[in-house]
Amino acid sequence: MAQATRQSSMVGELEVDVEIKVPAQKYYHMLTGRPQDLPKATPDNIKRCDVLEGEPGKVGNILFWNYFVDGEPKVAKERIEKLEPEKNLMVARIIEGDLMKEFKSFLITIQATPKQGGPGSVVKCHMKYERIHEKVADPENLLAAFVKASKDMDEMLSSEQTKEEFNHLKKMAQLKPSLQGEVKADIEIKAPASKFFHMLSVTLQDVSKASPENIQRVSVQGGEMLRVGTHVTWNYVHDGKLKVAKETIEAVDPIENMIKFRVIEGDLMKEFKSFLFTMQVTPKQGGTGGVVKWNLSYERIDENVAHPDTLLQMCLKMAKDIDEMLLSKE
Repeated sequence: MAQATRQSSMVGELEVDVEIKVPAQKYYHMLTGRPQDLPKATPDNIKRCDVLEGEPGKVGNILFWNYFVDGEPKVAKERIEKLEPEKNLMVARIIEGDLMKEFKSFLITIQATPKQGGPGSVVKCHMKYERIHEKVADPENLLAAFVKASKDMDEMLSSEQTKEEFNHLKKMAQLKPSLQGEVKADIEIKAPASKFFHMLSVTLQDVSKASPENIQRVSVQGGEMLRVGTHVTWNYVHDGKLKVAKETIEAVDPIENMIKFRVIEGDLMKEFKSFLFTMQVTPKQGGTGGVVKWNLSYERIDENVAHPDTLLQMCLKMAKDIDEMLLSKE
């Protein structure tokens, strides 16, 4: 909200705060370093800005503005009197133009301050002036135009920032393609969830009987099933080739029917820096059976290594075979 104060019958001050979404330094940079872009940001308020002397962003720089107040075209010539980049502060003095027909002097101070405890900033505009006579109104309409222009600048800068962030992420993705990945899939089963979990966590040796086309042998070393740290070796068939994987049980939760196997040795380690299998089976709501969720998370050694989609399909086929074996025993 604008506030007006009078120091004498002719001297007065107005100030207003405007909240914006972008960082304070971005607003300050556009205001002082890119004044020619302001007509693009707020064409309803500013028609044109020309640099007459000096360089943008330098004290002594003289700008000529074509702008609108209450829909009427105006002009103003201003000189930059003070710049404090570390405080995002600018002081400009009007030296020629329409304002000088009604004011003996007109000084504008603008400062953008980072918002405390959150993103965005607060822009404070302070106008100090001396009217030529009492019939001249305080320039509240000019202050309102400043508020509108600042909000328009904020929208343009926000759009630029979003585009910059997108391009940065795109560039980073091109420079450093992600070698980490994750594939997952669900499959419904008819057997009880608890029985399915029991086979994959306690009676693992029976998996080869249930799915001989995929699993040739499962052996347990160095621990007991359902214990974190137990080692399990799988001899399996993947893409028609015999493979081996030594895994350690990284996590197990009998209540949630969840188990995690981390691969520590074997064929997968030739192509992956890390590989984690997570299996969880959830009872189906309002009926028998359950849903088996497989999640394979990994990091490839390079871009030439394919994502393990076919290995995920093997896990789904194995789950289907286990389900059929469990149903046959009921």
